[in-house]
Amino acid sequence: MRVLAGMFGAMCGAVVIAIVARYGFRTADNQLDGFIWAFMYGMIAFGGLFGHALSARLWREHRRVAVMVGIGAALALTVNLSNSLGAMAGRSNEKQAGRIKVADMVRDARRDLKRAQEEREAMRFIPTDEASVISARTAGAVATISREAECSVRGRFCRHREEDERKSLEALQGATAGKAATDRAAALDGEITRLKSQILSAGPVLDANPQGSAFARLFDLPDSAADWLTTWQSFAMAVIAELLIVLSMVAAEVLRKPFGNGCQTKRQPEPVALEPIAERVEPPKAIPAPAKPRLAASRLTPADNVAIIMAELLEPGEGRVELAEAGRAYARACRTRGQRPVSPESFSLSMKRYCRNACVKIECQGEHIYFVGLRLKLNSNVNIMSIDQYML
Repeated sequence: MRVLAGMFGAMCGAVVIAIVARYGFRTADNQLDGFIWAFMYGMIAFGGLFGHALSARLWREHRRVAVMVGIGAALALTVNLSNSLGAMAGRSNEKQAGRIKVADMVRDARRDLKRAQEEREAMRFIPTDEASVISARTAGAVATISREAECSVRGRFCRHREEDERKSLEALQGATAGKAATDRAAALDGEITRLKSQILSAGPVLDANPQGSAFARLFDLPDSAADWLTTWQSFAMAVIAELLIVLSMVAAEVLRKPFGNGCQTKRQPEPVALEPIAERVEPPKAIPAPAKPRLAASRLTPADNVAIIMAELLEPGEGRVELAEAGRAYARACRTRGQRPVSPESFSLSMKRYCRNACVKIECQGEHIYFVGLRLKLNSNVNIMSIDQYML
């Protein structure tokens, strides 16, 4: 479980640091400044996410330093939250800007289309071509010439010629207006066709901020609140993500055993070898064979005796000592002292407790248990007999 928590925190933390560093790079004006700010943002993110695990480790030995480191990590995490919020808020700027551009273009095209359609439907005219205008202009010119010729001498048909000229001019004016209306209608028809094609080619109009719009509809809020809701959602997401990383790294550190690889606790001083106070029991005179010595009285517990005896027999060094080998040396030492050794189970538990307190790594390979970084002293390697012969 500790490994899973550590892997989760490390991988997620690396992703968050990369996101924040990229955000810092993109906020700079040039490439050199981009690398500098990417390093600054990444450094703050690293300290905020992983500083709490360091504080948890220091708490075992240096609590004041652990509190200082924890406060610094909390401040870094607070600053990193703003950086993470900026990175999340700007993750879809280009796509959002594209959607806004398309939406504005379609809205303007629809407005122009509606205006053109309304103007076209309101037009009432007689379609007139250019030939009709030319014919009306010619008729008007002929009527003017006729009126001038008749009225120059004030003939009896002068009034008729004036009436013909008036009608011809009215016909010319109507033809000109009809031609202008016909041209305008043709232009409007072309504009309507173009606007419809432009709207169709733009594709579907999507929400510029679909997540914020969904939140607004969910809470029955106006569309103007979409950006506000999205900002708070991004902030909550950043807080939860970073808290998960911090808690996973702290959990991995709390689950760390007091011994094993990477143990940073201070190595406790080896206990001073003290000769336990014990009474030697003389064998009965009636029995020729000597009885096995036993511990009659002592101010120390058997577990303390194991720690004291093994502190005399072991010393730091390269290699490792097997539990059975250590037990045989312990049994021989007890025999030499005239004391009765503890049971194999008690010896195993006491030896493991002693190594944990001394921050000695313990390895298990099958049925064998080894204590790494220890070795038996040279004077303890002679006359090693089976532990089963002396442990009762």
